[in-house]
Amino acid sequence: MTDKEIMQALRCCAEGECKDCAMHEDKQRCQENLLDKAAEAIERLTAENAALREKVPRWISVEERRPEPGKRILATDGVFVGEAYRTSADTWRRYDGTAMRDCLGSIVTNWMSLPEAPEEEGKA
Repeated sequence: MTDKEIMQALRCCAEGECKDCAMHEDKQRCQENLLDKAAEAIERLTAENAALREKVPRWISVEERRPEPGKRILATDGVFVGEAYRTSADTWRRYDGTAMRDCLGSIVTNWMSLPEAPEEEGKA
């Protein structure tokens, strides 16, 4: 069953309109079958949502972990945001090599990966 069919069957069952329900063919077990299908759909959608959340950039505290040296990222001191990288000596630099403390006026508290560039149509 598709997610749409499961939703329609759940609505039919909730309203007591079994004759319109796609699950009604097996009258003895229709609710059991429907609940099983609904649980499977919820589990699948929950897993898909979790996978999508992993792909969404989020701010990471420098206390939690730091980016690899040389990796271009967005950095912030809690007020200002700029593109930066961390050196192998554990100092923060702007994309042009300027020390971050000279730009932000404070220390870097959080960072996040840069988003991927948009794909141009016809290029992949």
